[in-house]
Amino acid sequence: MDQTYILTPLLKRAEELDFTLNDHYVNLLEVGHDALLARIHLIRSAQKSILIQTFIWRDDEVGLKMLLELFKAARRGVKVKILIDYWVLNKEKGLFKYINFQHENFEILIYNPSGKSLKLSELEILQAVTVDFEKINHRMHNKTFIIDEKIAIVGGRNYDNMYYDRGSRMNFIDLDLMVMGCVVKDIQKSFHLYRNCGLCIRPFDFKDIDQDSIDVCEERLQKAFARFAVNLFSDLDAQLSDEACLNEKFIKPALKTDKIRFAYDKPELEFRIQERLNSGVLKDLDDLVLNANDSILIQSPYFVLSREAIKAIKELGRTKPKLKITVSTNSLDATDNLLAYAFLNKEKHLYTKDLKIDIFEMKSKPNNLKKLVHNDLWQKGKTEHKYLCIHAKVFIIDNQVSCVGTYNADVRSEYFNTEIALIIDDKHITQAIKQRITQLMEPVNSWTVAPTKYIPIITEFNDLMTKLSHTLPVIDLWPFRNVKCYQLKEGRAPLETFHPDFHIHYHRVDLLPQVMRKLKEKRIVVSLIQMFGQIIKPLV
Repeated sequence: MDQTYILTPLLKRAEELDFTLNDHYVNLLEVGHDALLARIHLIRSAQKSILIQTFIWRDDEVGLKMLLELFKAARRGVKVKILIDYWVLNKEKGLFKYINFQHENFEILIYNPSGKSLKLSELEILQAVTVDFEKINHRMHNKTFIIDEKIAIVGGRNYDNMYYDRGSRMNFIDLDLMVMGCVVKDIQKSFHLYRNCGLCIRPFDFKDIDQDSIDVCEERLQKAFARFAVNLFSDLDAQLSDEACLNEKFIKPALKTDKIRFAYDKPELEFRIQERLNSGVLKDLDDLVLNANDSILIQSPYFVLSREAIKAIKELGRTKPKLKITVSTNSLDATDNLLAYAFLNKEKHLYTKDLKIDIFEMKSKPNNLKKLVHNDLWQKGKTEHKYLCIHAKVFIIDNQVSCVGTYNADVRSEYFNTEIALIIDDKHITQAIKQRITQLMEPVNSWTVAPTKYIPIITEFNDLMTKLSHTLPVIDLWPFRNVKCYQLKEGRAPLETFHPDFHIHYHRVDLLPQVMRKLKEKRIVVSLIQMFGQIIKPLV
């Protein structure tokens, strides 16, 4: 092997752990730039193996930068294995000209393709959406990154500029956990379970994809990357071997714990909802939520509850009336998924008035930008067109247990996607995770969702019509809701949504909050989905 890997304090720290004591180190990778720095630094330091599992891999600057680093690792003898879900990759056909090769040190597999060709025929499309409906919706949403069986990164980030502070317009607020300790073996076990499940194929196994050599693919990759704005990585490249910087970002902030475990769904298509209730991420989350006593805090880009989830929360409210449920999610101007937001907006009445859930919708440009993104990268380009979108998936139970991974609080994660999560029973780490979520829910960063001021007869009539319209199987024609978004008035103190003085301290904003004229189109789409989209809720 060509010994050109770099020495890293991270692997040295991992080797110091006593696995017999179940000791672990955990780092919160909150800023996208740091999450990319950690990944590329670890790739350059890898000596034996690199395993990567992801839902999305774009052929943009970050996607190509990652591939270049992985090519170099494979050239020096490191075994590189990558699993990518088919769903989005099918739309990123340009990536295939860099990955359609076979090499002893480099393996790329595509999970659960919809057909034998990358470009589906009309007959294959018809079959996919009718006969193979469950198969085409069974997606691998997992995101793992494992180096030398010693260090792993688990969280919400895919491989796309937007996850690493390099999006020209939208950038994601996300969270990864970098872990060292024996739990890495469980993460690696799940990777190989998917790799060997029988649902994966190589890129050149598609009938319409020709196989090339690794040399040809690497040359194409280098030429493509040279055409991009490589100055996107100048500060990152300078930090990759800066030991003082690495110590400051990843060694000093590391938190130690002995109470951490990894939950994952099985890869097989047959792993449907009934089995998921007995094993996997949904089972673990169910157990945590149903055993909560004081509080449940959720951060999720989307918040759309299934019938089963609504029923469970109603029962929790009946048996534990003091249990407080709080949700941090995206507003209309921040969301990347209009369909999901439309269903949240449609069901706010149910969530807020009936289930007593406190919902905070993040504005597209929160006040504390410098703490959320790499400021120098944010300043590049036209900042007036840039905005942020929550993508982190976090569940915090009783301020003690935190669950961080890929599971969105929506119907798709519950029914269709495979998911993963790290579950940590440690108050110190949980408080560190909670801190940023609570900051994002502050009035300068988020709107508060709350019932409108009570007006006799009118409020009761509107509530009745809302509930009746909501029960219709396909169409929801009642356009009015007694739930709105509110902004704290200047000089006033924050209050609970059901406090009798709430409407004295807050003023109402538009039901679909907007800060730019361009949102007019979003509003129209959301309104149409609310009216006619009930039938597609299970796919959200």
